[in-house]
Amino acid sequence: MAIPDPVEDAVEAQLEALRKVAPRHRDLILDAYKEAEKNATKALKRLPPKSFTAQKQRQILVGARTVVAGLERALGDALKQIGIEGSAIGKGGLLNQINAWRGHFTGTTRRINPVERTEALLDRGLLEFYGVSRKVYGDAAIKRMRRAMVLASAEGLTVAQSIDRVAAAAKIPRWKAERIARTESSFAAHRIQVEDMTRSDEGENWVKELVAVFDTRTGADSKRVDGQQRPIDKVFIDPGGELTPFLHPPNRPNDRETMVMVPSDDEPEPGTARLDSLIDDILAGRSIEGKPIPPSREPSGE
Repeated sequence: MAIPDPVEDAVEAQLEALRKVAPRHRDLILDAYKEAEKNATKALKRLPPKSFTAQKQRQILVGARTVVAGLERALGDALKQIGIEGSAIGKGGLLNQINAWRGHFTGTTRRINPVERTEALLDRGLLEFYGVSRKVYGDAAIKRMRRAMVLASAEGLTVAQSIDRVAAAAKIPRWKAERIARTESSFAAHRIQVEDMTRSDEGENWVKELVAVFDTRTGADSKRVDGQQRPIDKVFIDPGGELTPFLHPPNRPNDRETMVMVPSDDEPEPGTARLDSLIDDILAGRSIEGKPIPPSREPSGE
């Protein structure tokens, strides 16, 4: 029997992502996925073998074991080539296990969360950036919330499914935990998007564009930046001066923007020169009080 393509693709993607895991994160990622492996194993023992939930748990277990096997071989040494890693994991029985579970994967559409998404949640986000958040929750509670989000991602949970864990970690109301989980997950996802385009050979041919979501909660700041385009490595700026310059959304809790990549145009958008000048002034502290840019790829706790 052949291994189901979606599962094989997920395993290969995890192995590829492991090559990019920052050395400072490897121990933390390994601990998270070991716990996810343990939790998934326990859950499988309680579930009917052919249930949809059991299928999901098997996929989570596959993803967790891929990461654990890959990182345990990599710690203390440079990550090996993906082919060597795949061969080593295959000899360890993981691919044979997937093959044996082939029938149980049939019909399921759930995915294994990519390891880079989990790793991105380990980095500093808006919780650490804004002093008011640190004052309200405290550094210890922020670390517990971040750990809860990392473990939830390692276990293949959605953002919605992680909310109760975040609330319990910091002992806060669920509505606050929902805002934190959605904001931090969006921040991590958009950071990965920028980093991927920065590494890409095609990055210079694309620009990033802010797209606001318009509903009853859309703020004036989101309306002002809607449609703004910037080179991949340049910051967005609020012409109204209210927002801190930012590399990617969200810029604040409940931010109503997402970001898309669009082909760059040889002709600059109207007002681009003025916008560049305004950004230079703000970052130099000449036009209005200079403000720091929200962090990107800074290790949590530092």
